[in-house]
Amino acid sequence: MSKRYDVSSFKIKDITNYAKIFRKGDSDVFYVDATLEELTGKLRRFERSTKLTNRDKALAKAKEMIKDAYEHRTSYGEIERTMPNKTLFLKFTKWMHDQQRMGTPMKQGGTWNKDNLKKYNGMLWNHIAPVLGDKPLKNTTELDLEKVVNKMREKGLSEKTISNCRTGFYYLWSYALARGTVGKAMPKFPPIKPTQYTDTGVKQSHGHATPKMVKDAIKKLEKHLKNTNSLTKVRRHQLYVFIQWFKLLADTGMRPYFDTPLPLVEKDRNEKEGWITFARNEKRIPYVAEGTATSIDIVDELNAYYKEMGIDNKELIVNWNGEPFTENVANKVWDKKGDDNCITKIIDWGKNGKIKDEWGRNLVPYSIRHMHITHAIEQKDESLIDIVERCGTSIEQVERTYYTKTPKPRNSPLN
Repeated sequence: MSKRYDVSSFKIKDITNYAKIFRKGDSDVFYVDATLEELTGKLRRFERSTKLTNRDKALAKAKEMIKDAYEHRTSYGEIERTMPNKTLFLKFTKWMHDQQRMGTPMKQGGTWNKDNLKKYNGMLWNHIAPVLGDKPLKNTTELDLEKVVNKMREKGLSEKTISNCRTGFYYLWSYALARGTVGKAMPKFPPIKPTQYTDTGVKQSHGHATPKMVKDAIKKLEKHLKNTNSLTKVRRHQLYVFIQWFKLLADTGMRPYFDTPLPLVEKDRNEKEGWITFARNEKRIPYVAEGTATSIDIVDELNAYYKEMGIDNKELIVNWNGEPFTENVANKVWDKKGDDNCITKIIDWGKNGKIKDEWGRNLVPYSIRHMHITHAIEQKDESLIDIVERCGTSIEQVERTYYTKTPKPRNSPLN
C-alpha cells in the first residue's frame, strides 16, 4: 500500500465522520477516502482520485464527490435490500462462477474451483432456495434453516452434505452482506450431528471393498460387455472406459473424481522397473499417483483402443466424442434409474445393491480407493508416510478411516 502524506481529515454531517484527502506515493494529485457509516459492506468504503493538485479545490471537490456517492449508493443499496431472492441467487451464482474463473482464494481456505462451485450452487438451488421461496434472505430465521436441514435428512443426505450446505449458506450470506442486502447477524445453522460409528468403531460412510470384491466387479463388467449385444456404441464405450478406470483406481489409489483431469501423457514411466506415475492435484492436494506394471498395461491398452476407434483425446479417460468424462455422465453410467446396463445393476453395488462391506456399508467407486489404501497398509511393504504421500492424504486421516477400535482388554505394563 502506498504511503499517504499531506493528510487532511474532515466530516460531512449525517454522512461521514471519517473522511480524508491525501496524496500517496509520488503523486501530486489529492485522493479522497471516506467511510459512509449508514451503509453496509462494500457500500461503506469510498476512495477516489480528485484529479486535482490544489488542496483547497481538492477538498471542495472531495466533499461533493462524497455527497454524490452517498446519494447514489443509498439508492443502489435500497435496490439491493428489496431485491427478490431469485435475482439475488442468480447474482450470487454468477459471482461464484467469476470467483472460480479467476481462482480467487476462499475465506475458509483454498481457492474457488469447479468442485466447490458445483457443490455450493447445488446446495443453493436444491436445498436453500426451495425452503426460502420468496421470503427475503434478510428475514431468514433459525427455523427456516432447521427446515432446510430436516428436508435434507428426510432425503437421506449425509451430515457431511449438510455441513457443505452450511458453508454454502455462509458464502451466500457474506455475499449479500457485502451488498447491503442483509445485516451482520446471520441466523445460526442447526448443529451437525456427530460422526456416527458402528459397534466396532468403524465410521458409517462409504464401504471398504476387498480386492476380491473389486476383481469380481471387473469380471462382471467385462462379461456383460462381451455378452450383451443390445448396447449402443456410446454405452459400450462408456462401460469399457469405466472398467479401465476401475483398474487404475485399484492399482494407484487415486481419488475417483472425473472432474480432475488425468493427462494422456503420464508424468513418468519405467517399464523395466515396472512402475508408472501420474501427476495429480485433487482437493487442492498435489501428489503423485503411482501404479505398477498393471497400470502401464492399462494405459497402453487405452491408447491403442482410442487409436483404433479414431477417438481424438487429450486425456486418458474420455467419452465417445473425445471430451473428458463429466461427473454428470459418470453418474448416469454408474447408476441410472430404469437402466439395466448401468454399473450398479451389473455389479450389484450402490445404495440398492446386495453386496456390502463387512460392516454393511454401501460400495461406491470411492470404495476402491479405500481398498487400495487398506491393502497397502496390510501388506506392510511401504511405510505409512509413503502411503499417505502417494495417495494424497494424511496420517491423521488414515488413522481415522482405516483403523478400527480394538474392544479387547488391555494388560497393564506393570504386570
